[in-house]
Amino acid sequence: IADRVFNPPPLEMIYMLLLISFREWAVKLRLKQTTADIERYFVGIVRKTVEHREKNNISRPDCLQLLMQLKNKGTIEEDEEDSKKIITMKDVIAQAFLFFFGGFETSSKALSFALFELAYNQEIQDKAREEVQRVLAKHDGLLTYEALKDMVYVEQIVHDRLRKFAPIGQIFRVANEPYEIRKPDFTLEKGTIVMIPIHSIHHDPVIYPDPSRFDLDRFTAEAVNARPSQSFLPFGHGPRNCIGMRFALLEVKFGIAQLVSRLRFTVNEKTQLPLQYDPKVNVATALGGLWLDVERI
Repeated sequence: IADRVFNPPPLEMIYMLLLISFREWAVKLRLKQTTADIERYFVGIVRKTVEHREKNNISRPDCLQLLMQLKNKGTIEEDEEDSKKIITMKDVIAQAFLFFFGGFETSSKALSFALFELAYNQEIQDKAREEVQRVLAKHDGLLTYEALKDMVYVEQIVHDRLRKFAPIGQIFRVANEPYEIRKPDFTLEKGTIVMIPIHSIHHDPVIYPDPSRFDLDRFTAEAVNARPSQSFLPFGHGPRNCIGMRFALLEVKFGIAQLVSRLRFTVNEKTQLPLQYDPKVNVATALGGLWLDVERI
């Protein structure tokens, strides 16, 4: 089911683009972005899980539990009084689907491309392994949240990988009010849909010299502060940025640290070099796949 969500057939992608472009008509005609069987699958999973928890008085420290509290009480704080502003079961299902859609394929692709870069750049892989082993020794061998925060070099790897191979090549935003742009002189009218070309910004040689090169110096503290914040957009930016950004960064760092501390990666001859994107997939995917050889240290 997940594969069908992230890799729809070409005609379905065109259909989705039309839905985005003509939202008012799509709403009036009650058109759906997902097919009926996919909708039934996700609606059924979330609804059954919520009903099971409520029936058996099960509470877990996760996102779904917070959504259930908003549905039942209108607040996520235990000591606050119930609010009249509660969310519906449809809202719970929609948010759960959004969390899944936003963090499933993108995080795995981020880790895959990062491992490819380490396999292709052995010197960087060795330095990453040295940092991981040094930090783990400092934290009694435990890969804790604090230990991951100390892995600055690994974080630079993740960031330049997200710059070079952004999981999503573009994002769409809607102007909530008229907005004047100075250069060129232009006004975005309210309701205008704007496509922000993330891939093109990340590969702009004015912002990132020699953009096709994997260069961790782009993400030193000094280099980051010297650039406009909007020049790095793997998670979007502003109040509508990806809600799972911090979790995703933590997840990918954790994966790299776990793997390079135990394994050495090299590029297998099946990998097509130089890498090219698969044009049939809407999440950044290497044409022919990423093939790596793995050796236990």
